[in-house]
Amino acid sequence: MKLKKVFKSKVAGYSQLLSKRFDQFSYDHWPRSYLKAKDSMILSKNGVWYLDMSISGIGACVLGYSNEDIDKSVIEVIKNGVASSVNSELEESLALKLLNYCPEHNLVRFCKSGGEAVSIAVRVCRGYTGKSKILFSGYHGWSDWYLAANLGDINNLNNHLLRSLEPFGVPKELCGTSEPFDCENLSDLEQKIIKSEIPIGGIVMEPARSKEADRTLLLEIKKIAQKFSIPLVFDEISSGFRHTKGPYSQTLGITPDIYVFAKSIGNGYPIAAITGTHDIMSCFNKSFVSSTNWTEATGLGAACAVLDYMNKHSTHTYITELGNYWEQSIKSLSKNLSFEINTSGLPGMKYFNHPEAPDIFRTFFTVFSLEKELLVAGRYYPNFKQTKKNIDFYMTVLEDCIRKYKTLSRHEVESFCGRIMPTGFNILDQK
Repeated sequence: MKLKKVFKSKVAGYSQLLSKRFDQFSYDHWPRSYLKAKDSMILSKNGVWYLDMSISGIGACVLGYSNEDIDKSVIEVIKNGVASSVNSELEESLALKLLNYCPEHNLVRFCKSGGEAVSIAVRVCRGYTGKSKILFSGYHGWSDWYLAANLGDINNLNNHLLRSLEPFGVPKELCGTSEPFDCENLSDLEQKIIKSEIPIGGIVMEPARSKEADRTLLLEIKKIAQKFSIPLVFDEISSGFRHTKGPYSQTLGITPDIYVFAKSIGNGYPIAAITGTHDIMSCFNKSFVSSTNWTEATGLGAACAVLDYMNKHSTHTYITELGNYWEQSIKSLSKNLSFEINTSGLPGMKYFNHPEAPDIFRTFFTVFSLEKELLVAGRYYPNFKQTKKNIDFYMTVLEDCIRKYKTLSRHEVESFCGRIMPTGFNILDQK
């Protein structure tokens, strides 16, 4: 493909979200912005309608873009006023709906994004225990408490989704206040609790991401947390309300002290929630956690409509069906073409790579698919508006892509791709 001109932007860092930044897909060819999105279609600024079979708004738009039922509810909220000097009744309505999925929890707190919601949960844990250090497993956002883990060792977060994150701007005094643990190694967790010089105030983890959770392991982690009287937080920003009806861990019969939800519960509208027992959530009466826009009502209205829609249509069943069909199709194609492709992840968020040259082939497939007016990535987040026919088309494009890839030299592949960059936090020049 012909290389585009150097992209100039007045947005610092090019994007508000790393996972949507162009270098995560194709530095030279990925659409820089969209004008309209509907169901699973995206109209880019260059006037092309693309079928999106990539990340569905990084998993936020699980019901499809501009879902009419959700938008209708939000428009009604807008007509009634999104903010006033009095709190919206939608706060109580949404709290009741969410707690129906978390019967062991009593109270809810709302904000607008997943990262800040986890930070709030961390604040609550520290306030509840009077202890400072957080042990964690998985990815939990951009906040100081999380990136502080890399102050002592730049590689501490390498096994938790993003590698070599520089803790630039994070106070060095936070060194030692957060530390990752191996969620598949119970001894690692227990020893870090026992040996830590700074008392442990909370355990924060994603119950699952790259593969299904081991119920026995999660139960043992909960037992360890209870043994040492440490609050356990499940970050279900990515896993919850996607391919399961409600929290992912509820299907395993495990409830933490605190849940954190976002993404799917708003279908693209800004909303996040923290739920917990009355005992621990009473800390909100002591800790100052407050923001004007957390009371804004569009996210609340969207989430109420989303939960109703999910319940009515059993969306989790269909999302699971799509994710499994995609994975089975990938494996079948890989075998038929004698071309190794590894898959991983939960039904609602799948990952794949060609282990021989993961970044090169991912970029090649992305650029190749753009010529077919198809958006793909190194992962697949199904949404409710996609179909198996969409996946069949995806597989046809992938097959053609693999066949072409096999005929080209390394130089020809790289020339076709343009600049090839790894996924993760690449440092980009901006002039």
